[in-house]
Amino acid sequence: LHEWVVASWRKLSVSDNLVILLILFFMIGVGFLQGIGVGLLISMILFAVNYSRVPVIKHRLTGESFRSNVVRSIPDRYLLHQHGPQIQAFQLQGYVFFGTAYSLFETVNTVLKESAGKISYLILDFRFVTGIDSSAVHVISKLMDHVSERGIELVVSGMRGHLSGLLSKGHRTEKDLDHAMEWCEGRLIEECRRAGTGDSGVLEHVFEEMMTFLKQQEDIEQIMEKVRPWGRVLKVNSGDVIMNGEQADRHLLFVESGQVTASVEGDRGRVFTAPRGSILGDLTSNGTVHKGFVITADKPSVILQLSLSKLPDIERDDPDTMALLYRVVSSTLSEQMQHLSRTLEALLQ
Repeated sequence: LHEWVVASWRKLSVSDNLVILLILFFMIGVGFLQGIGVGLLISMILFAVNYSRVPVIKHRLTGESFRSNVVRSIPDRYLLHQHGPQIQAFQLQGYVFFGTAYSLFETVNTVLKESAGKISYLILDFRFVTGIDSSAVHVISKLMDHVSERGIELVVSGMRGHLSGLLSKGHRTEKDLDHAMEWCEGRLIEECRRAGTGDSGVLEHVFEEMMTFLKQQEDIEQIMEKVRPWGRVLKVNSGDVIMNGEQADRHLLFVESGQVTASVEGDRGRVFTAPRGSILGDLTSNGTVHKGFVITADKPSVILQLSLSKLPDIERDDPDTMALLYRVVSSTLSEQMQHLSRTLEALLQ
């Protein structure tokens, strides 16, 4: 009794100490089992209260600041920048029960009211959700109906294992937030093109960027021709694995035609999707590529594979080509770092 009540007094929080005293008083005044029962009841109430203080929304993102890992054209990127707020994404976390689910309902409802009908797509991502109780399922189902009644496309992502099938159907599902964003972006771009929204002023805003892009593509075409004697041409079909992480750490890949996707096996998902004219890889073999990293073809593609072991030969035989290769790859890596920086900034806001 001394160790339970006195010795632990300074080690526990005020609420825990009060629970211990209450249990003790009930044991003395009413009975041992009654005291244990009261303690369990109060502990469950305190757990629910404390857990409800953990925000169920891990991140709130928009299509303006957070993009999928798909390489898009400059005009499409401009349209997403202009109309991206029409895509709203909520990344959820923890164990969702009635209290946190109702908080989510209120937050989403407030966002919808403040947007005044300017939201077209809503994503609920459950990747970091560990569980959902029946009362929370009911609240989230009501939220989904509420969103659909407003004419908003609802996309649910990250529902894995025991979470799959808990929520009512009638909405689109994607395996992760990245693919959910890709689908919403594609639909939004199509709608903007059909309606002509954003056409005026697009060329004015992206002209300089387009000229830079065209010069970069010209350099890529030129470098592919120049390094071809040292490289190896691969013709692959849709779904073919081009290389894994260990191989990717020792090669540069030039996408001459088609489209490829780099991804990490397991929960990490897609790293990026690269269309024709893209370069994958680095000029240094530093052994940092994830062992589960894999590059696959999304459609029939032609790939120029250049081993990093050939770089000394290129530098010796054709220094100008080596200088151009460094410039082109550095420019490509710079764009990838800018995309990563924008993504991190959106997640840290």
